[in-house]
Amino acid sequence: MTSPAPTPRVSLVIPLYNGAAVIGRALDSLRAQTVGAWEAVVVDDCSTDASADAVRNYIAATGDQRIRLISLDANSGPSAARNAGVAASSGDFVGFLDSDDELLPAALDHLLALAADPTVDVAAGAHVAKLASGRESVRPDRVAGTLTGLEAVEALLQERIWNYNHGKLYRRRLFDAVQHREDIRRYEDIIFNAAAYSYSTKVRFSATPVYAYYVDAASTTWSQKLTADFVTDTETFLREGLNPAVAPLVSQRSWRTMRTTLAVVVLSGALAGGADETTVASLSSVLRDKVRLRDLPDVFACAPLIAASAVAARFAPALYASAYRSYIRRQYELGA
Repeated sequence: MTSPAPTPRVSLVIPLYNGAAVIGRALDSLRAQTVGAWEAVVVDDCSTDASADAVRNYIAATGDQRIRLISLDANSGPSAARNAGVAASSGDFVGFLDSDDELLPAALDHLLALAADPTVDVAAGAHVAKLASGRESVRPDRVAGTLTGLEAVEALLQERIWNYNHGKLYRRRLFDAVQHREDIRRYEDIIFNAAAYSYSTKVRFSATPVYAYYVDAASTTWSQKLTADFVTDTETFLREGLNPAVAPLVSQRSWRTMRTTLAVVVLSGALAGGADETTVASLSSVLRDKVRLRDLPDVFACAPLIAASAVAARFAPALYASAYRSYIRRQYELGA
């Protein structure tokens, strides 16, 4: 009788939409890991290019049966793809890898070592931002070490840790309580992570880079049309997703900082994406409404750059717009 295949240590879920040209790089980085006990669930979200064929051809060429391809029946967005991938996976830990990014060497080794303590439910490493010119920058979190779930929620809302799904491993038991919201296609990472941390006993952060994030002007992060509901709805969804036992303990300082961050980031994203004047004016109005002057001392204490940006955007919007567009060109090599 054939023995059942062993349960993989790690399941990597890879949402795929029109990534035929880059998916091979992501899979190569996974196959190069020193940890071999993994599976990859690639979820094709009704790509209109040859993405699915690229994965099939990759599996055939490498003979690597640890890689599986599943397809959604309708284009449903990255959150639905991630949820489908988690449901189809079986690893003790789940990680997320975007099809246009890659894992750095020994990433899984490092993350599994961070999660060796069974009370650690999320292990997180730093990421490297890679620009089109080849320039790279390491971007660690502003905290390192082990936090309680509540402390991690506070750090996330206070802009002290990155909100991305990538570069992390999540213990499978978290997915009994937490999924990605499928009714949104922006800021789903921070909503998911706040919820995941709130159900965690411990969360461990490391400054060691484990993930390469490729900055692409055509990606959703930089190209999506932004509207006021990205500010109001995101805060609502954040509150709704938290563990009911943890939610009342989150400080008002954290919520003030997060509300200000959302208003600044949404407006800044519109500026970076070259939004029309009507959209920019609407989002500037949202910022003036949501960012209350009495909140700014708390925001300055947690996230000084966000607070300074909020003040500049509120009182000198034309100057802020010019400065931010210049910053985007220098920092990310994106025209705006």
